[in-house]
Amino acid sequence: HGKLGPRCCLHGGVTCSIAGCRLQPHKKYKADLLGPAGPRCRRHGETMPKRLLAGVLATDAAALSAFVSDGPEAAVVGVCAAAGQCAVPGCTNESDPAARKANKWGPAVRRCRFHCSAKYNICVAIGCARRAWGTVAFADQHGEPGPRCVLHGGVTCS
Repeated sequence: HGKLGPRCCLHGGVTCSIAGCRLQPHKKYKADLLGPAGPRCRRHGETMPKRLLAGVLATDAAALSAFVSDGPEAAVVGVCAAAGQCAVPGCTNESDPAARKANKWGPAVRRCRFHCSAKYNICVAIGCARRAWGTVAFADQHGEPGPRCVLHGGVTCS
């Protein structure tokens, strides 16, 4: 994947310690209901699940039922998987609570900071919703020329 140096999570870098999560970690956290101690992304940080769980249990009967019947782990994992993710199809970024404005990506729903602001370029490859890090000058198997993410011809990590 290129010369020596720090890697992004797609190219062998450290990922979130929660099983199944491939996002880049934010910092290290203590063990809790979500999983073991270790590096975690912002979505799985130790304070977010507690705040989220407290708010959801007060308003969501299904989450409260899961909490009571299957234990706190099931409720936290279920709530965490459904909440906090960008609503743009194909995007797995954490949503920004303030990003609920209608724009070219659709109606006013949860979106990440890349899909809520015109100042960020989005990859133009077919079916991709990632942030563009570079530009491709010619059309290819991924689509038209223009801004592209690292997976579709944009700049690589190192």
